Amino acid sequence: MAKKFIPRDVSWLSFNGRVLQEAADETVPLPLRIKFLGIFSNNLDEFSVYVLQV
Repeated sequence: MAKKFIPRDVSWLSFNGRVLQEAADETVPLPLRIKFLGIFSNNLDEFSVYVLQV
């Protein structure tokens, strides 16, 4: 059974993509880039748990 993404899911993934873009931006200081990677990782973990529960 294929799951379809709802607008909230797409918004969540879009936000996480923007966070990852900030982490990849070499003009951002390294400590902030590392922080963005942590946020990205945490969000992805939460999204995975959410998708598995639904």
